[in-house]
Amino acid sequence: MLGLTVLALGTILPTQLRAQAISGDVVGTVLDKTGGAVPGAAVEAVSTTTGVKYTTKANDNGEYRFTNLPVGTYNLSASAANFGTTTIHDFKVDLNRTVTQNITLEIKGAITSIEVSGEAPALDATTPTISTTFELKQLELPSTNANGGSGVLNLSLLTAGVANAGALGAGSGPAIGGQRPRNNNFTVEGIDNNSKGVTGPLVPVPSDSIAEFTVLQNEYSPEFGHSNGGQFNYVLKSGTNQFHGLAYEYFQNRDLNAIDAIVARNTLPGDTPKNPRFDNNRFGGNIGGPILKNKLFFFGSAQYNPVGQATLPGSVVCTPTAAGYTTIGGITGLSQNNLTQFKTYATPAAAAGNCPSVPDFDPAGNANTQKQVAKGFLPSPACPQLNCVYITNSAAALGFTGVDVGVLPVVAPNYINNLTWLGKLDYDISASDQLRGAIIFNDTKFIDNAATLPVFYQLVPGNINRLVTVNEYHTFTPSVSNELRFGFNRSYLNFTTGNFTFPGLDAFPNLSYDELGLNIGPDPNAPQYSYQNLYTLGDNLTWAKGRHTLKFGVEGRKYISPQFFTQRARGDYEWATLDGYLHDITPETFAERSSGTTVYYGDQSAIYWYANDSWHIRSNLTINLGVRYEYTTIQSGERAQKLNIAASVPGLISFEEPRAPKNNWGPRIGIAYSPGSSGNTSVRAGFAIGYDVLYDNIGSLSLPPQQSGTADCPGNPSCPPSNAFLANGGIPSTTPVFSTIAEQRAATASQIRVDQIDPQSITWTLGVQHSFPKNFTAEVRYVGTSGVHLDGQKRLNAATLINDTVFLPTYITAPSQATLDALPYTRAGIASGAYSTPANGLPIGGDTLVPAYDNAGFNGSYIVSFQPNGHSTYHGLATQVTKRMSNGLQFTAAHTWSRTIDDSTADFFSTILTPRRPQDFQNLAADRANSALDHRHRFTLALIYDLPFFKHGNWMEKNLIGNWQFSPIYTYQTAQWMTVQSATDANGNGDSAGDRAIFNPAGAPGTGTGVTALTNSAGAVVAYRAINPNAQYIRLGLFAKSNVARNTLKGQAINDWDFSVSKKFNFTESLGLQFSASAYNLFNHAQFNPGFLNDVASIGFTNGNVRTFLNPAGGTFNDIQSVFPSNARTMQLGVRFTF
Repeated sequence: MLGLTVLALGTILPTQLRAQAISGDVVGTVLDKTGGAVPGAAVEAVSTTTGVKYTTKANDNGEYRFTNLPVGTYNLSASAANFGTTTIHDFKVDLNRTVTQNITLEIKGAITSIEVSGEAPALDATTPTISTTFELKQLELPSTNANGGSGVLNLSLLTAGVANAGALGAGSGPAIGGQRPRNNNFTVEGIDNNSKGVTGPLVPVPSDSIAEFTVLQNEYSPEFGHSNGGQFNYVLKSGTNQFHGLAYEYFQNRDLNAIDAIVARNTLPGDTPKNPRFDNNRFGGNIGGPILKNKLFFFGSAQYNPVGQATLPGSVVCTPTAAGYTTIGGITGLSQNNLTQFKTYATPAAAAGNCPSVPDFDPAGNANTQKQVAKGFLPSPACPQLNCVYITNSAAALGFTGVDVGVLPVVAPNYINNLTWLGKLDYDISASDQLRGAIIFNDTKFIDNAATLPVFYQLVPGNINRLVTVNEYHTFTPSVSNELRFGFNRSYLNFTTGNFTFPGLDAFPNLSYDELGLNIGPDPNAPQYSYQNLYTLGDNLTWAKGRHTLKFGVEGRKYISPQFFTQRARGDYEWATLDGYLHDITPETFAERSSGTTVYYGDQSAIYWYANDSWHIRSNLTINLGVRYEYTTIQSGERAQKLNIAASVPGLISFEEPRAPKNNWGPRIGIAYSPGSSGNTSVRAGFAIGYDVLYDNIGSLSLPPQQSGTADCPGNPSCPPSNAFLANGGIPSTTPVFSTIAEQRAATASQIRVDQIDPQSITWTLGVQHSFPKNFTAEVRYVGTSGVHLDGQKRLNAATLINDTVFLPTYITAPSQATLDALPYTRAGIASGAYSTPANGLPIGGDTLVPAYDNAGFNGSYIVSFQPNGHSTYHGLATQVTKRMSNGLQFTAAHTWSRTIDDSTADFFSTILTPRRPQDFQNLAADRANSALDHRHRFTLALIYDLPFFKHGNWMEKNLIGNWQFSPIYTYQTAQWMTVQSATDANGNGDSAGDRAIFNPAGAPGTGTGVTALTNSAGAVVAYRAINPNAQYIRLGLFAKSNVARNTLKGQAINDWDFSVSKKFNFTESLGLQFSASAYNLFNHAQFNPGFLNDVASIGFTNGNVRTFLNPAGGTFNDIQSVFPSNARTMQLGVRFTF
């Protein structure tokens, strides 16, 4: 019922919702030569491309306003009795922006003509909105064709106040004002274009079909909402009074690109590195023109982008050599089934000695790598040739045997075929009525290559996206205008896993081996599918009344979204070593499986409304007072939690049906002051509270035990014996059946917070803008944000077995035996819970559970819940200098100096670099540190130089010597923070994801080491000793205590030049042919950065090689060049024919 009510409200309320507007506003004052207001002046705006005329009148204070003007250039004129006419030519109206243009009238009989190109650029002197608009010229910058494929969205990286999100792997777009990328909002022609499953844009739009792109940052008026990060909106090109069009092709090929370090690392010794196949052709065209001149216009576009390529893994994969397999075959006591399956998929490496992820030391503490031999450690007797992995062998003198391993080159065919077409109509019914509509179709076929080994790749035959938008604008009077908007989008995606079997298991799992960087199995997130259908309707009103401009708005949304995704449905098992797998022990790094076949419904209804008053106290002083309210129902699938209501324990945990938040009130307060009457300076300040959405992935992974269950090993009653894990079927997939409430509680593995709280952002800003003659604009602003109630992953009932008192110490150098004998705690004692007391609150019996939950019977699984406990703080100083195109030169220079602190950044397993779970689930505050989004400095310079010479020469001069354009972009960003991790459950809370390390302040910076166990005279382990006392980071032993914060290890900074050059040949005034070449990382500067240099696309690193890189005892610890790509130079060639 709510969905119907919401849609009905949208049709009857006279409201203004420009939350994702597809137009711009112009405001100003008509003045005489003395600076006095001219009441009642007639003001006219005429489009230079369509000839459509818009008129209004100045009020008693001489103030005028044009609302919802289509983006483009206009001739703006004003006239009044006893005054002449003043016309401002080629005045630019930008998307989502209110610009101020005062007009001075001369005495009667004079006609004044002003060229905008000679004037200072118009500023927004009436609102606190922070916005940047990119026009056609900028849409051709090399950023729009960067390697991640995000198109014009990449231009947002050229503004101040943003940061590249690096390898967070969650959300899309940059981090704006310290906010998570998941908090960004994407719209096309004013219609929502967000994935409600995982966030990020759905429908891709060709860059050559976009007229303007606008980014709104943090501080914006209440007509904008849904998310509290950035607002990314673009409008499509339109038809004009002249037929115009474009045909184009952009081409990328491996022979144009430099060789990346990943390619070199995957090349066998003695072979010459060669780029794998990569053929990316993007071609298409568009055409626009009049159906009825000055009245009805059309625009159409089509683009096909087939990409044929060979896939390389994100980092090096290693397997045993043929000799290594022979060695393994001679060791007794191994699981032959496990070995057979491993050999089936992990084909032998051709050569040994080149695997970068092997451990630095053998199990006895002898050197296993040349770098440790160089430090004075003796080579391992079990592997004098070095670079082995080690298998426990009771028949060997040392108790273990070295096995030769090497790099397995992984190159597999892959393709992505993307087809997009769109159409748009603009109908100017009259001077007071306009109708605009657009439709976009997109189909993508590709190979799912998320698996590590190509044998597991699967064809995805269809990923469809559709979007429709219809907008009607009506001007009732010069002071009252209305907009009605309808929109629809649809998407569908399906991933499968193939028909693979593992003898003894009911499904083929994902098997990971950290020391090899290898994962065997299909796409870890498959199988899954999702549908999304959105219907939206809004009606909008702007009313200028005296010194007040009032805006009101409402929008109703209805989502229909069936989907299926059970995380780790086939089982996810991760061993630190190959040895553990071959001996079939319970995986020491991670073992988890969820079961369930229930279709999750993300169906929702939403209503948004707002009211805003722009109070023009004086012609140069405006106060904005507004409020926005958002209400979104709970997803239908989350209501199933009530199936588990009998398991509730009052005062501890409840499984009632979740309730949607009803207090999402977002006040917005802003002030804009422009000293004097020139409008060349604007001082703006603002305060705002905004809300974000809770996306479907949270609920779809939080099903009640009647629909799904999750089991972790060890610690679960269903876990097989620790020495026959896979032989006994691994973690079974079970159909939950409960005969008692006790069984129901024991099976509970998730909980959705009953009283939902949406993520919230509190923002405050203060800035100064000034426009200078010769087309320069400068802005300096401070932005502060506080993110509260941020989504975070927590295990409600998990507790650590250690605390500030009960733990095993770690020594840099070996202590005396007397010291060891005096230590009060043993490893076995902590594991058994022998030191638990009511005073210290440690779990009883060593079961790693919070006593209250344990006593209530929630002891069969860890209860995963996504809680609104996260918090972030951002302070930033943003400086931006912009030069509008004149004399052939246009540029934007932007610098941001900022600090971001948080206690959580990722909330799902999207990256290993910054864990999605805290080290201690009961102490999130201990994780407050540098954010993974914290980049202290970011500087960009984007320049367009259109050679101004020979523009008016003869044909030969113009086309052979002139018509060159050069577009360099420089980017510098300080490095991404990463978390040092021990890859072991050191604190005994059943989770190894967040366990960090020990920091040795006297150690050599950036070095790491493992530990050896120390025993007392009774033979009990009571402490650990660092193998290398000169290392800065020391891996935790079991029940050792970390003293290091999150995100203390830094990667490499971005220091990148991109460059584009183009040459145009003009055959006639309207016919032209342009050739272009673009280079990304022009100087091929090796930048081992775990993310894209110049693209906002989401990328995450979740394989074992990255975990080894962050493990102080790993063979590649802090060796960034052995794990990440070098982001080698890539190139693109292009040709465009315009008419």
